[in-house]
Amino acid sequence: NGKTLEVQEGAKIHFHDGSGIIVTQNASIQVNGSLENPAVFEGDRLEPFFAEVPGQWGAIWLTSGSVNNSMNHAIIKNAVIGLYVQDSPIDLDNVQIYNSSNFGIMAQTGAINGFNVVVNNAGQSTLACTIGGNYTFTHSTFANYWNRSYRSLATVILDNTYETTSGVLPLYANFENCIIYGANSLELS
Repeated sequence: NGKTLEVQEGAKIHFHDGSGIIVTQNASIQVNGSLENPAVFEGDRLEPFFAEVPGQWGAIWLTSGSVNNSMNHAIIKNAVIGLYVQDSPIDLDNVQIYNSSNFGIMAQTGAINGFNVVVNNAGQSTLACTIGGNYTFTHSTFANYWNRSYRSLATVILDNTYETTSGVLPLYANFENCIIYGANSLELS
């Protein structure tokens, strides 16, 4: 709680099966990669066979109450959920998320401002914005050509409202100059 994890350019962070990063109350993650040296988050199996195997590690999880989160020039690959945002804000700039066994980005009442984000190949959806929230993506690509099993969900899922005892949580989503595409006939739900 209350701490900041700063990840510098060129950092390579490797996760063992079932592990990940959890950013909790009043804590932050700030990834400061560069075009030449992005920060990379991936599994600890570095043999060529595992280079594109999904589900090797858990997720980067921003829990409710985390603050000031940002990722610049980051690559997240081969997770179960690449980025799980729960009632927290994050700015994404030049972020790539590949080969997630469930979701590339799963957001629940999140606040995501994404610029030049690429999310591809997820077992369920590349982007799921649920239980309300505020989402803006500019110059971003969400493409799902998952071929490791049957995929029934759309590439992008937007769940526009969620009713609570204190009222309705609305969802605001804005996609500017973005690509949403995949192998199924319905890719926006």
